[in-house]
Amino acid sequence: MIRRFFLTVLLCGVFSSFAHAGMIVIDKQARSANPTLHFAGVNGSPEINQQLRNCFLLCGWFDVVRGRNCDYVVSGTADGSRVTLRITNSAGREIATVTAAGKDAGDIARMGVDKVLQKLFNIPGICRSRIAFTVEIGRGRKEIAICNFDGSGLKIVTKNRTVSMEPVWTPDGKTLVYSYIGRSFSNLVQYDTVSGLSRRISKYSGINAGGAVSPDGKKVVMVLNLDNQVDLYVRNLEGGKLRRLTRDKAVEASPCWSPDGKQICFVSDRSGRPHLYLVNQSGGKSERIAGLAGSEKVTPDWSGDNKITYSAKLGRQYLVAVADMSSGSAKMLTSSSTMTAQGEGPSWAPDNRHAVVEDEGRIYIVDTWLGKRRALFRGKTRAGQPDWSVLLP
Repeated sequence: MIRRFFLTVLLCGVFSSFAHAGMIVIDKQARSANPTLHFAGVNGSPEINQQLRNCFLLCGWFDVVRGRNCDYVVSGTADGSRVTLRITNSAGREIATVTAAGKDAGDIARMGVDKVLQKLFNIPGICRSRIAFTVEIGRGRKEIAICNFDGSGLKIVTKNRTVSMEPVWTPDGKTLVYSYIGRSFSNLVQYDTVSGLSRRISKYSGINAGGAVSPDGKKVVMVLNLDNQVDLYVRNLEGGKLRRLTRDKAVEASPCWSPDGKQICFVSDRSGRPHLYLVNQSGGKSERIAGLAGSEKVTPDWSGDNKITYSAKLGRQYLVAVADMSSGSAKMLTSSSTMTAQGEGPSWAPDNRHAVVEDEGRIYIVDTWLGKRRALFRGKTRAGQPDWSVLLP
């Protein structure tokens, strides 16, 4: 099912027609290929050397080649707890030097490659991030798992022995909010990945779903049905009075915050079909976003550079489209001529270029500029509803 929209569908029995999203419409972003890079290796630590090679291959910002006839050559030295990387062009002219340290070889390599990305492309990086998702443990049982950006470090973090689903990272990348479904109730739960402790943050009667924490980490928007109407509410994360954001007979779902924390984008079927709407976090009238592609729009996610990605119904398929919101109105960055890649319910990476998606029980990383994708990991266990964290320190 489509990420963040699944629980409301499950409990309300609505929107069943878009249980399977289709293709992803890709924004080329005026780029047809990645720059080429030759990793000449580092001396001093075979383990750090291998981890670096893996990060350069999977970060998605380079085409790694064997020969030195390329845009960038990276070499360096490591001493076990630190690595120094020298970036040159194919003629050997030095472009930059970066140094990274960490607690182990993987941590050192991820920091090192992120520093290279920062030097070359002026982005914070992608490697020091994690991905959360659901895994099917058995019949009628789903748990929450997390892993590194490259699929390593896989760990199942819940043991609820029921249905735990729709994990969403909080802005600090340290905790997750997810939906916990019992036999006759649903709660929103916050899980601390550092301490391993959990706490219920929403246990109202009826539906408790769609938990998303504001960029400043102080508020949470939720989907509740306190009076037999499925509406949006916002509240301080630590508790307090609810503020109702919508009030109608339609079903609201899949809320996400704007990067400045002033607005919330969500899905509503108030027009007869699901579309995307905006509402101020302080309340007031909500308005439908005009100019978006698709006869139906669901599961939005708002990037740090002010782009919304969502699943759009075009013809008989669901495509994931991208719209730029920086002009104050939606400007589509996709068209029928852009590249495509399969997947459902995208979640932005911290580099605002890549997205993590689900496709037929598998999780993939999609490059929204080039249309390429790679499997996050391989295995027989079905996984879905992925969400990408911010960069970690």
